[in-house]
Amino acid sequence: MRLLHTSDWHVGKQIRNRSRMDEFEAVLDELVQIAVDHKVDAVLIAGDVFDSKVPPPEAEKLVYETLLRLHFEGIRVILTAGNHDNERRLQAVRGVLGALDITIICELNKDTFAELIEVPSRDGSEHALVAALPFIPEKYLISSADLMQEAGAKYSRYSDGIAAILRAVESHFKPDALNVLTAHFMVSGSRVGGGENELTIGMAYAVEPAALPKSGVQYLALGHVHKPQAIPGSLVPGEYSGSLLQLDFGEVEQDKRVIVVDGAPGKMVKAEPVTVTAGRRLIDVHDTLDGLKSRVGDFGDAYLRVFVSLDAPVSGLFDEVREILPNAVHVVGEYPQREAEETPDVRSLKPVEQFDLYFQKQKKTSPPEELVAAFNETWDEARLQEKVDASAPA
Repeated sequence: MRLLHTSDWHVGKQIRNRSRMDEFEAVLDELVQIAVDHKVDAVLIAGDVFDSKVPPPEAEKLVYETLLRLHFEGIRVILTAGNHDNERRLQAVRGVLGALDITIICELNKDTFAELIEVPSRDGSEHALVAALPFIPEKYLISSADLMQEAGAKYSRYSDGIAAILRAVESHFKPDALNVLTAHFMVSGSRVGGGENELTIGMAYAVEPAALPKSGVQYLALGHVHKPQAIPGSLVPGEYSGSLLQLDFGEVEQDKRVIVVDGAPGKMVKAEPVTVTAGRRLIDVHDTLDGLKSRVGDFGDAYLRVFVSLDAPVSGLFDEVREILPNAVHVVGEYPQREAEETPDVRSLKPVEQFDLYFQKQKKTSPPEELVAAFNETWDEARLQEKVDASAPA
């Protein structure tokens, strides 16, 4: 059996209001080609295919066309919903795609918790048993306890509830199959990539390694963590395949990949990372304004977060940097540490410069361009109102 493990596509995600749909299209083309070239029997997608609960139509079109392309290449597809995915929207297309052997798992199975899918090899000589779990919000764990005839169980931690579900799932694995668990949750000790949802990636939602299956399963195909890595503390082979693109600047310099898994019943699997190269890089740049001028052309088409060394606030810094590096999407002014007496007299600064200085002191970064624009607009309106009031008769 040969499987391809991927996750966290986040199709539709933008970077500083810039569309990345062309990048998503390119990287999903690459994924399909990898699956075809490696002659995989199935593709396992461990959640978060979309970035938003209400994805734009072009994102849905691209995702479903990619699933159909895999189907027409003779590749089985198993997709589990992640915390970014909309269960109801996926449920709406589940039946149609299911007729094409594209399996979408949106909710817990009432009998087995995980959806149990048998996937035959291309020659029919072997098969895999894939147990697929969607993302499980904390509020669902008590109702899950009821399903397991543990009515009234109140799990003190998210990890305890997931552990109970995984124990129930583990009993369904078979010795004559390649047993795989695919799910969407964070294991404690994982190194996050930066683009994950903070509400569902903190320790309250972390599953202890001791909760993971210890026998029966041969590979854990997990999603939710964007930084590619082996699953920490797991006693069986398992990976976070990671996101397909560098989704934000928390993922700067990360190489992205999918995992090709070779295995057979009762044998140790081989998990081989395959690098994906499509998509624009994200790069941090540190320099002075003059230094940036000498580096034009150094960064290709990468998106840039630029840290500019300054002696004092510069009005219109973002626009000035964009004139030099058009691919800069975020600009931060960096100032030397000064003693209190060296702080400039704010009375000598323009209002927008005073605002910039205040923001710098409070947030340790320059205000974003849209906030500066809003300040200028508000200031202009206030000045206009002052003139109107001054000219009004007493």
